[in-house]
Amino acid sequence: MTSRLMRENGQPIVIHDCTTDPRWIQLPDHRIIRSWLGAPLIHQGEFMGEINLDSAETSSFSDEDAELVLALASQVAAAVHNVRQFGDEQRRAKRYQALSDVSHAISRLELSSVLEVAYQKITSLMDTSTFFIGLYDPETRLVSIVGAYDHGHHSPDTVMSVDEGLTGMVIRSRQSIIIHDSTRDSLPDAIIVDGDMPRSILMFPLMTLDDVVGVITVQSYQPDAYSPDDIETLEIIAGAIATAVSNAQLYDKALERLTALETLHQMSLDLAATQDPDTIAEQVTRTAYKLFRPGEVRLCLRDHAPWEPRTWVAHPGDDPNRPQILQTGMTVQSTLIQGMSATKQPVIRHSLADQPALQAEFETPWPVQAAAIYPIMRSGHEFAALSLLYREPTYFRRDVQRTLELLCMQAATAFENARYTIALRRRLDEVSALQDLARQVSSRATLADVFDVVVRTLQDVYECRGAWIALLDDGQQEVIVKAATGLDPEMLERAHFTLGEYGAGQVVQTGQPLYVRDTLNDPAFRVVDPGVRSIMIVPLTVRGSVIGALGLDGAVSNAFTPEHERVLTIAGGQIAAAIEMVNLLNQTRERADQLAAANAALEAQDALRRELVYQVSHDLRSPLQIVYGYADMLRNGELGPVTEFQTEVLDLVLKRTRSIERLTLDIMAAKPISHDMLELDAIDLNEMCHQAIVDAQMIHSDQGFTFVTHLAPSVMPVQADYHRLSRVFDNLISNAVKFSPEGGTITLSSERDPDRQRLTVSISDQGIGIAPDQIPYVFERFYRGNRKRFSGSGLGLYIVQQIVEAHLG
Repeated sequence: MTSRLMRENGQPIVIHDCTTDPRWIQLPDHRIIRSWLGAPLIHQGEFMGEINLDSAETSSFSDEDAELVLALASQVAAAVHNVRQFGDEQRRAKRYQALSDVSHAISRLELSSVLEVAYQKITSLMDTSTFFIGLYDPETRLVSIVGAYDHGHHSPDTVMSVDEGLTGMVIRSRQSIIIHDSTRDSLPDAIIVDGDMPRSILMFPLMTLDDVVGVITVQSYQPDAYSPDDIETLEIIAGAIATAVSNAQLYDKALERLTALETLHQMSLDLAATQDPDTIAEQVTRTAYKLFRPGEVRLCLRDHAPWEPRTWVAHPGDDPNRPQILQTGMTVQSTLIQGMSATKQPVIRHSLADQPALQAEFETPWPVQAAAIYPIMRSGHEFAALSLLYREPTYFRRDVQRTLELLCMQAATAFENARYTIALRRRLDEVSALQDLARQVSSRATLADVFDVVVRTLQDVYECRGAWIALLDDGQQEVIVKAATGLDPEMLERAHFTLGEYGAGQVVQTGQPLYVRDTLNDPAFRVVDPGVRSIMIVPLTVRGSVIGALGLDGAVSNAFTPEHERVLTIAGGQIAAAIEMVNLLNQTRERADQLAAANAALEAQDALRRELVYQVSHDLRSPLQIVYGYADMLRNGELGPVTEFQTEVLDLVLKRTRSIERLTLDIMAAKPISHDMLELDAIDLNEMCHQAIVDAQMIHSDQGFTFVTHLAPSVMPVQADYHRLSRVFDNLISNAVKFSPEGGTITLSSERDPDRQRLTVSISDQGIGIAPDQIPYVFERFYRGNRKRFSGSGLGLYIVQQIVEAHLG
């Protein structure tokens, strides 16, 4: 009661007799107190305590004593206030230093450093009998307990579900838990106690904006161990740690991604420098181990890729950074790998702890606890399967799965390039073989040689059981095998197919390739050779017509691919062309023999004609000389007098006789007329043209022809051979008469060109003309158009051309 009274009025209390004063309450310490003096410790209106004096005697203290004690109490209160304020400042400074140290640790972006600094500083401020920080992973819903201490000793890191305990409750609810005394305060149902129960517990969520990154907790085995200042301080530190944890996690993720991308980039550079599937597989296996560090990496090349199936295995060696990589023929087909191949999708198992059968399928020395199996495929073509096998349950985060996908994409690209390279090399080899085959067949003169080269070369190129070639026999309507390798001669005799029959007969009839994958399982196929299990047939086509078929025989089923069909079809085109070329060559030879025989006959006929012309020309000379002699005697009056008109006629006869004699001499000489052979003289060409028309009128007077001249006036004399030029006019006019209808008009014209000092003479008629296709040949010797309708020697225009060209016309 005395303390309450002093706190209320701030005045000292003097009790002279404790036994009678109602304000006194006897304390149970059995000490005799008869009088008592008390003074309040008050500073700036704050009651801080009291000073008490007691005595075993009554009335031991006076009012003066009370005033003196009150003055002393005021000084003591001021001193206590100063001490308390100094202590608070020290604690505040220590708290600020701790916050500063934690903030400084945040800038390091090293989570372990942040956790260590946080523990040390919090321990310096409050009781941390138990301390830990839980880091929350929302993707896995797991909480990693890190930086844990129990009574000053570091505890191993552990993992727990976010759905368990107070830690999970704080993260899920995003609310703090403050327990001052676990024996007094009500406890949440989620609390889990392992060992002694702490008396005081502080748990705060680590929050960044709207995200929970974890939880921090301090626990004490003393009740009421944490003051409001401790709670406030831990809440502030929790905010700083949340920021540090978030930044550190972001930094770690960025660094992890950057490292993964650099590793993948380096792998892509290494893979770009090779097209060898073994080198690619080893490099991909090594990179997968480096990125994910599993207990074992397996890369299995699939059997349907263009290489033999085999497996690369990587597992830790003495140096974790240098795994041991082995190539083996082992091809373990676990249920998980088969499921991946069937769906073409990755198969991921975070834990196989409850599936011992699957663990054993991998045939590892240790039980596989987690596995990730990814297909390495591109454009629907699976090249390999990549398996990551772990000794412990492992959660494959999205970042890990994405990195795995990028790894497999790059590996698939490299394997596809290798496949293209292998295919290209094969195609080059095939093309080279086909080019060599084309050269060989083009040099063969007979079909038998062509067939032999074809079947032997194809068997070598495709490394098959045999090759054969068949041709269509149009007369028999059969497709008959002409040559084959790998086929018994007796069986070759039976290798005849009716046109349209399944196999070669169908290919020839339809012009479409045929691939029998398994002859034993195809009831429509007629077996010729029981040793043939698969067969590929392509048509031999030339200019749209199928002339036969080309086939490959395989000793096993499914021995050939669409690529074989493509190349064999190309080869078939070349072979068909070669066969056609040989056939044409044979036909050409037959035709050449026929032409040679015809040419020999023509040459003999021409020689006979030449001999006949020579003999006729020779036999004409004597009669012409006699005619010339008698005409000359008549002209000179040796046989009697002649009139003037008779003299003119005899002069004309003499000239014509000389012309005919010159013609016979030219024919007998059997050589073209040249300029040097001409006997040139000055001739009036108009007069010659007029005389030629007069002669023609006299010769053809009884045929009703009309002869007309259109001659140029004042024509200068020309240098010409009179007799030969007369022959030109005679031949042209005779030719015009021959091809003109009876009663037709024949016109002889001359035209002078003063600029060129040239005179042009033309003869036209109303005849049938010359066909365009005969014009190039009309001046050839012995050529005659319309042989059936008109007679002649074929020399007239030939002689005209010779004489005109000799006159440089």
